[in-house]
Amino acid sequence: MNNLLPSSIRLHEKYDLKGSTYKRKASKQEKSKATPTLKDLDFIDLNADGVILEPDTYSALIKTIDRDCRVCVFTSASLRSRLSVSPHDGGWLGTVASTIKLDNAEHG
Repeated sequence: MNNLLPSSIRLHEKYDLKGSTYKRKASKQEKSKATPTLKDLDFIDLNADGVILEPDTYSALIKTIDRDCRVCVFTSASLRSRLSVSPHDGGWLGTVASTIKLDNAEHG
């Protein structure tokens, strides 16, 4: 994934956040780098009180997360419907008719 910020902006911390805490701590080797990529548990440890954002920044972030979640739900439902296996075809072929019906019923 590419960075969204211009390269002229200097980052003082960099994270690879997955939303999980299982094995999500940067290694000692990673932390020894000049600009380490920290992980979920590092973020929690370093920001125990949370992150304070300006109201406009907070609103923009929430809108982005909301929009991204809607895309993820739509994409997930579309993929599930396309990967469904018909008991009549005996293989990995999803039926086009059921895919279209499911997509239309769930999303519009």
